[in-house]
Amino acid sequence: MLKDNPKMQNKLHVLVDACTIIIAYLFTYYLRFLSPFFTDAPGTYHSLGKYSILLVYLVPIYLFLYYLFRLYNPKWGNQKWQEIVRIILSNTFGIVLFTITLYFQKEFNISRKFLILFFVINVTLSICSRMLFSYSLKHTHRKEYN
Repeated sequence: MLKDNPKMQNKLHVLVDACTIIIAYLFTYYLRFLSPFFTDAPGTYHSLGKYSILLVYLVPIYLFLYYLFRLYNPKWGNQKWQEIVRIILSNTFGIVLFTITLYFQKEFNISRKFLILFFVINVTLSICSRMLFSYSLKHTHRKEYN
């Protein structure tokens, strides 16, 4: 079914990417503010609710950037390193755009360490999720489950 329907593959890819961005964002919040790795006193940072409001804007922007950087084009013949470079470029452009947007909205209380951690975690999870997605598609094609 997936092999014969590239539109279904793209929709599934978009869903996986959206979930990856959300998981990366929430994991970054946990690492930055709730884990013992950073020593910020409670009350010196915004709540998860305040940070989650930004997710409403961040996810569509990142998905659009992924589209612009051709991450949803058919992958036949593309090498993995090209996809990795595109993921890094789209995330770099996304974090710069996000930072500029925060600046113009005069939102200066978003942690820079949070933004850097989000960039690293999102790139890593995006690469891993796409490799896993690609591997699972190859596996289903080989076994002819579709």
